[in-house]
Amino acid sequence: MAASAARGDTGRVQELLEALRGDADSDVRRLAAEALGKLGAAEAAPGLLEALRGDANLPRPGSWRRCGATPIGMCAAPGLLEALRGDADSDVRWKAAEALVKLDAAEAAPGLLRMLEEDVDPEFRRTAAKMLDRFDPKDLALQLVRTVRNRDMGIPWRETAASELARLVTKDSAVALALADEHADALHDAAQEEEVGKVFRDSCAKAVGKIDAAHAQAADDAARHGTATQHRASTSGS
Repeated sequence: MAASAARGDTGRVQELLEALRGDADSDVRRLAAEALGKLGAAEAAPGLLEALRGDANLPRPGSWRRCGATPIGMCAAPGLLEALRGDADSDVRWKAAEALVKLDAAEAAPGLLRMLEEDVDPEFRRTAAKMLDRFDPKDLALQLVRTVRNRDMGIPWRETAASELARLVTKDSAVALALADEHADALHDAAQEEEVGKVFRDSCAKAVGKIDAAHAQAADDAARHGTATQHRASTSGS
């Protein structure tokens, strides 16, 4: 029964995608997009993305948000990330960011940071800041490290990630402590690349310093705690 229902859903998705891509009636395309959003099918993501780029009549926010609201929607994340990083249409980038945040995908953070820096619309910048606040700072820091290390992302994206990472670990030592020595080493190595600039290097160095300091402080605290415990034990035994 379940398999039969799944086949039925798959057939329905394909019918709707055909209508979305090729029907001459804009109302039919709009209704198909709404129905795909309600189904929340991951395979609908590429079709919705393609349609977003060229059809102003589609219900842009709702389709993506509903598609990302289900567990299967996580499969759409790669296509959404591609749109967020490189689509020429700012509206497509924005809706991709909305869907990724709905998926709780920290991978959206670098794109949101770029929007926060570059978008001329103050409302977009305010909304990007609110979206970033939804991520756990430790998860965000880990994603920023990945972005800093990823040479395929491009220097502007990596520089933005490095700057935000330095800000995060400076603001909260718990975030710095959540990053391991391997992360500090990766940041140090990234700062040695020839093509990166001073801002990137300085941000990486600052982040590494805060990570190292947080771990050193934690080690000192643990040592003091151990000494105090031993002292109490010897006192109580005498």
